[in-house]
Amino acid sequence: MSLSDRASKAGPLLLLLLGFLAPLSGPAATAVAVLIIVTFVVQGNISAYFRQIITNKIVLAILVFFALHLVGLLWTQDMRSGLHIVNKQWRLLLIPVLMAFVRKDHTQLYLDSFIAGMTITHIISYLDCFHVINFVVMDWISYNPLLAWCIYLLAHTLLFIHLPRWKSCLYGALILSMTVNMFMTRGRAGYLVFFALLILLSFQYFGRNRLRALITSIILLLVIFLLSYNFSSTFQKRIDGAIDEVLSFEMNRVSPDGNDRLTFFLNTLVIIKEHPLLGVGTGDFPNEYEKVNRVRSPKVCNTDDPHNNYLFVMAQFGVLGLAAILAIFFFQIRCGLDTHDNFKHLRLGLPILFMLISLFGCYLLGHFTTLVFAYFTAVLYRDCHAIS
Repeated sequence: MSLSDRASKAGPLLLLLLGFLAPLSGPAATAVAVLIIVTFVVQGNISAYFRQIITNKIVLAILVFFALHLVGLLWTQDMRSGLHIVNKQWRLLLIPVLMAFVRKDHTQLYLDSFIAGMTITHIISYLDCFHVINFVVMDWISYNPLLAWCIYLLAHTLLFIHLPRWKSCLYGALILSMTVNMFMTRGRAGYLVFFALLILLSFQYFGRNRLRALITSIILLLVIFLLSYNFSSTFQKRIDGAIDEVLSFEMNRVSPDGNDRLTFFLNTLVIIKEHPLLGVGTGDFPNEYEKVNRVRSPKVCNTDDPHNNYLFVMAQFGVLGLAAILAIFFFQIRCGLDTHDNFKHLRLGLPILFMLISLFGCYLLGHFTTLVFAYFTAVLYRDCHAIS
């Protein structure tokens, strides 16, 4: 067997391993990603493959988005910071490489490998919550949205895929366990997308019976919210803190909840207003923000990002940045609407997940979230060539 043939066989196995490690270990997942790149190169026929894959508009949108980060270095004042941002975005370039090893008949295996990794991660979270260990795989900012996504995957599989009884029982138990764990941890973006994906799943399950979907989603939302609010002090404090932050907000006053996002948002809008077309360049956001913050809100801390992916790319690249990131989600949604297999619903769920959490953080910069986004984009949108 030639080296190229061995690479062709190893690639799909490495892809499954990446799905398992993506929510479990940053260094290990990165090492596997590098191995996949090496395997892709050894496999050969790179130019022919890219001529084919470039017809996928999702891939094209992602390449344009990444290219903006390179072009933005031309007018940055802080090249070191700019290169640091580019380095954070390299995982997006994995998407066309991973697609080379995706097999459509293995889609459920790809989902299961991620679910297995998240199962271990959530067990570790429980051990940390009960002070058995003092360790978590990732911080709650990344963990809760990925946990919400995993719950959605489990529920989708349970509702739409025929499973043996033992697996149905296992997935049902995991949904319950992960949902409880969700509201024991602090991530408000995770709470938001949990409820959003719950509503989405209700409408997907009931199809054209939208009234039943609406009633079911409202009942589930209210029951879960009220139970969580009354039995989870963590959830209650985070919700109360968010409400208080909005109602008592004043410019140049430190948030009593330690959450100064509104100040970050407003100051970033000033930067965007001053640089609407091309932005400040890749990596210049911290310096420009410090200048604005010094004048408008000196009592509040500075920040390296505004905790909003849309504002962040607009501050760096102007309206082109916003158009580029929205194009990725647009073509993902188009693919979800245009396909009709067992996993069509997931192609709507993934962009909805990232569109929502991007309102409250730069999740396409984070290690775990960007890697998971790359993995599922490769798995779910490999064959989306025909979308217009």
